[in-house]
Amino acid sequence: DLSTVQTPNVAEERARIEASNGKVARESHDAPLRVWADVPGEGKLGVAVSRSIGDHPLKEFGVVATPAIVSRHLSVEVDHCLILGSDGLWDYVTSAKAVSIAQDAYPDAAAAARRLIRLASVRWKRAEG
Repeated sequence: DLSTVQTPNVAEERARIEASNGKVARESHDAPLRVWADVPGEGKLGVAVSRSIGDHPLKEFGVVATPAIVSRHLSVEVDHCLILGSDGLWDYVTSAKAVSIAQDAYPDAAAAARRLIRLASVRWKRAEG
């Protein structure tokens, strides 16, 4: 598993955010932790991730674009696929389930991607109402 969690739930991420005057809190008791900041000219902004390519107004409050990097040597004999996804996938599909779907669809990567999108979408709609 090459995934790393990049949310304010992670102690190191939260510490960086709070050191930059960002606030970490939930919008409601069942909502995910978010990074909050009062941004001049923008108002109160909140995101559920601690690293983002976008969300530029929150950069000064500890939301960084620097990726968490994991390095691994891949072997064609062992590693048959590499699944890349954002929180829209990983919040709703475990790595083990994603691998199972990819293995079932192998060698059709497009079919695997469609199944992963469909599953994440169904689970997101169920969770969010």
